[in-house]
Amino acid sequence: MEPTKPDWSNNHQFTGSLGGPIVKNKTFFFALWDSLLVNNRTTPNSIVLTPCARNGVFRYFDNWNNGNAIQQTVAGTLLRPLR
Repeated sequence: MEPTKPDWSNNHQFTGSLGGPIVKNKTFFFALWDSLLVNNRTTPNSIVLTPCARNGVFRYFDNWNNGNAIQQTVAGTLLRPLR
């Protein structure tokens, strides 16, 4: 297993401008272009479910048998169902 790569961000900013006279001392033109390229890498932190949670059982109690909801239980021990 290799270690998790660190998150990083890389920004590239580009700017260009062009200008000059159309008619000497009367009319001018000017154009400006600006761009920003952003690259990021983030490591997702995934949620890993327990086997019970994958089966739809989302309850948990410390020091208790976390079995089926309709089973009779005593702390740490499973009792036989009533007939």
